[in-house]
Amino acid sequence: MPRKLRFRPLPENPSLEQLKQQAKDLLESLHQGDPPTVKRFSRCFQVTPENRDTFKLTQAQLVLAREHGFPSWQQLSAWVTDRTLPTSPEALVQMLGSRTSRVRAAVQVRLESLGKAGVDAAIAGLSHPDPRVRYGAADFMDHHADEDCVEKLRDMALNDPVPFVRDMALHALGCQRCKPEPLAVDTLDILILRAKTDEHWKSRRGAVWNLGQRNMDPGVKEALLEIAERDPDPRVADAARRGANRKRPGPAHERDNKLRRLAFQRAAERGALIVAGTLAS
Repeated sequence: MPRKLRFRPLPENPSLEQLKQQAKDLLESLHQGDPPTVKRFSRCFQVTPENRDTFKLTQAQLVLAREHGFPSWQQLSAWVTDRTLPTSPEALVQMLGSRTSRVRAAVQVRLESLGKAGVDAAIAGLSHPDPRVRYGAADFMDHHADEDCVEKLRDMALNDPVPFVRDMALHALGCQRCKPEPLAVDTLDILILRAKTDEHWKSRRGAVWNLGQRNMDPGVKEALLEIAERDPDPRVADAARRGANRKRPGPAHERDNKLRRLAFQRAAERGALIVAGTLAS
C-alpha cells in the first residue's frame, strides 16, 4: 500500500462511548480555537472565527466519522455496535474509503456478493471526489476489473491529482494474476512516461523497477538506458541500469506477462471472429 496514504484506523474492538467522548473533546477544542482542530472541521464545513462557537456535537461526530472513512456518524455507530454495513451499493462504495482495513475488507466482500451491481458501483466510485474512496474503488477493481473500467483506470493512472490514487490505478490495470479474466491492456506507455517525467524520485524509481520486469518488450531496454543516462537522481539511474541488464522477470511479473499476452491473443481471436461474421453476413 502506498506510504502516502495516512490512516487513523479504528482499534480492534472499538468503543462507541469512547468515540462519543472523542467527539465531545473535538468540539471543545474547536470552540477554543485550536488550529489543528479548526483544520479538521474545515474538511467538512466552512469554519470562521465568527461561527466556530455555533457548531454542535452532531457536527463533531460527523467530522470524526469522516476521518475514519465513514460517510456518517450513524454508519460508524452501526459498524462499531454490531458490524452492520449499509445495503445500497453506492453507500458501500463510500465506505471503501474507510481508514480501517477490516472495514474495507468487509465492504469488498459485500460488494462482491452483489455481482454486477457491486462492480458497477465501484466503477462509479473511481470518480468520487474523496481520494480515499477512489483509491478503495481502484483497489477493489484490482480483483474485479473488466473492460468497462479500463478507460477510466488509464485516465486515473495518468491524470489523477493524488499520487497514491495514480499508483493504485496503475496497479489495478497492470496486475493480471488477481483478476478473474486478464485484461487486454498494456501499461508500458504509462510506466515509461512516469519513469521519465514524474517529479518524485521514488515514483520514477518504482516505474523503472516495473519496466525492468519487462525489459524484453520492444523499446523498454532503450528507455531504461536513456533514464540511466539522464535521470538526475543516482538512485533512479542505478535502478534503470539494473533493470536494463535484468535477465528475466520475477515469478509474479512473469506470470503477469504471460496472462497479458494471453489476453491480447484472446482479444485478437474474438476480433477475427467478429470480422469473419461480418463478412459472412
